[in-house]
Amino acid sequence: MNIKTPNDLRAAISIAVSATTETNPTYFDIIWGIHKYKWYNWYQNIHIKKDSPEDIENTLIFEEIKNKYPQIHFDIEKNIDFEIEKLKTDL
Repeated sequence: MNIKTPNDLRAAISIAVSATTETNPTYFDIIWGIHKYKWYNWYQNIHIKKDSPEDIENTLIFEEIKNKYPQIHFDIEKNIDFEIEKLKTDL
């Protein structure tokens, strides 16, 4: 899933919520897309600049995920942790 805007992110969350099962490939594809969007646009601010209106909206959305959908938050952050580990071991 290619997420480019906060509106895309909200749509992806809706799909993830309705697809949440341990073995549903759609769920994991959505989680992967959300994690990539979060990694580039919230942690690294590559495409969406820090403190821009979109960054502020992303912050609200990610807080909402954390509070309303803890399993989805956990699955996204597990992938983020992997990205951080890659940086630690990357030469």
